[in-house]
Amino acid sequence: MKIEVAIKGVLQERSALQKEEGVSNPSYISEHMQRLVQFNSVLEERLGEEEKKLEVEEARLFKGYRAKSMSVNASQTQIKYDIAVDRAEVTRLTRLCNSSYKLVSASQSRVKHLVEEAHNQI
Repeated sequence: MKIEVAIKGVLQERSALQKEEGVSNPSYISEHMQRLVQFNSVLEERLGEEEKKLEVEEARLFKGYRAKSMSVNASQTQIKYDIAVDRAEVTRLTRLCNSSYKLVSASQSRVKHLVEEAHNQI
């Protein structure tokens, strides 16, 4: 699955959990929570690949700058500028993954509360 598809799926399932049924219907919450976890898992795997590429690129750039006799500090500073866009995207996706897992955790608590509430009404 492409990263764009996973991102779209994460956002779609998060949106579904923010609807009225995402507050009151345990089956609905459970279904969308499961889908969210699946998309989020794919996104995290792709994110890991992107982080790996970024680390390799940083090392390649550092080696190249040092070969041009740039100081360590100057090399690191230049690399920071060179990879800023990619690093920002990795950070954004990491936060999307993390906040999605927090939403799943809150949804699990909500389902548990709804189930307990239903049992108490019997």
